[in-house]
Amino acid sequence: MKEREGFNTKVITEFRASGGKVAIFGDQPMVILHTTLARTGEVREIPLAVGVEGDELLVFANDGGAPVHPAWYFNLKAHPRIPASPSRWERSVFGRRPTSVGGPARNG
Repeated sequence: MKEREGFNTKVITEFRASGGKVAIFGDQPMVILHTTLARTGEVREIPLAVGVEGDELLVFANDGGAPVHPAWYFNLKAHPRIPASPSRWERSVFGRRPTSVGGPARNG
């Protein structure tokens, strides 16, 4: 867990210093997700690569392809109104769980 926190801190620092770009993610759009911890109410920042479809921001809770949701997914479920950065997306967004996608649609 500490290793991931250190990685996230470096990504967030580079993101802010470069106006929203992080070298290891290339041109992939990114945001800093501000989540409220479900148990404590503490706010955490999570750097995420995202998809963009029109004016919609698509955030995928896949924990790097792991078969379980990342911890921030449960925080987002508990507190779905969140701000996101960079400034062009810095507004409150409402998290919603999409319909389950499986089989060929999921892989393609």
